[in-house]
Amino acid sequence: MNGIKYLPFENYTITSPLPVDEIRKIIAENIEPKKSFRFLLSQNNYSRLYHGKITGNRFTMRRNIYYQNSFLPVITGCFGSYLSETFIKIKMRPSFSTIIFMSFWLGVVGLIFLLLLMAELFKAKGIVQDNFLLGIATTFILFLFGWSLSYFGFKYESKKSKAFLSELLEGQEVKSNEDSFMYFI
Repeated sequence: MNGIKYLPFENYTITSPLPVDEIRKIIAENIEPKKSFRFLLSQNNYSRLYHGKITGNRFTMRRNIYYQNSFLPVITGCFGSYLSETFIKIKMRPSFSTIIFMSFWLGVVGLIFLLLLMAELFKAKGIVQDNFLLGIATTFILFLFGWSLSYFGFKYESKKSKAFLSELLEGQEVKSNEDSFMYFI
């Protein structure tokens, strides 16, 4: 079983019949530079659905939203052609600050869970005695809450971006795990 699928990350490839130059043009027309300052309570003041940049055959972008979502994916990609198709390799992940915060949250809660479990196993007096089950249940629920929040918050947003990119680039997601043709990019 692959444990990566339970983390808030996406790696996939889209194939498109469009040539590389057309893909570059389409992506450039659908993203705009990130605005340095926005009012949090104002409506979305972007004219396009995504902001980011494109350099050569690589791009980075994020969806423009008018609400706050820490789990909004950062989308990076590269594209190139092979035979008569263009392949767009895409990676989605949360922002680094979100990854760091959630790693801290899940790490601390997981550590407390393990310490409670070890204290009970070694029968450490005065540490857990009467409240062992309450402590274990609380830390497990906190861990599950943190994981669920990050996983489902990310997947909710990444699903929208996957559909948008597939439609925009007139492509389909490659179902194979073999991305060996992408090494030339």
